[in-house]
Amino acid sequence: MDDLHMEANAVEYPLHEAAREGNIASLKHILSLPRTNVNDIDQYGLTALHWACDHASDNTAALELLAAGADVNDIEQRLFKRRPIHFAALRGSVSMLKLLIEHGADVNACDGQGKTALHCAAHGGYQDVVTHLLDEQCDACVVTKEGQTALHLAMLNGQSSVGDYLRQRCPELEAMSRQVC
Repeated sequence: MDDLHMEANAVEYPLHEAAREGNIASLKHILSLPRTNVNDIDQYGLTALHWACDHASDNTAALELLAAGADVNDIEQRLFKRRPIHFAALRGSVSMLKLLIEHGADVNACDGQGKTALHCAAHGGYQDVVTHLLDEQCDACVVTKEGQTALHLAMLNGQSSVGDYLRQRCPELEAMSRQVC
């Protein structure tokens, strides 16, 4: 989680903490309690699934949350308006991405800046994530609110191998890059 989401003296939410830490025993216990709402948001505007996608070392916490009815397309309520798929792409986790897509995640969902998971993966240089998103029909031609494609973000952030891959895989991006720049 980036520093923009962290606040001093933050109140902890046990479900969110268990998901973030990947503490499956605690997660299962909390989910078994009758008043637990798997889609509750914490003080950062995030659900437990957002945290699991951003921090957990494997997919077990996310799988438990999804089985309990977590909304795979829930939108972060503060700052960037990201969905769990954005967090998985920012982390570079193909396995988490696959799990979310299997459960109905929208590969073309945009965050508050107009970025898709493809933009996030390209920015981070995660070619395996970029490949999987394109294989899942993620639209490479989506332009952010600042007029940037995933190719722009890859190149602006020194991810030339991802940029070259995007050019090869999506030749239409080259023409778009010349138009916008």
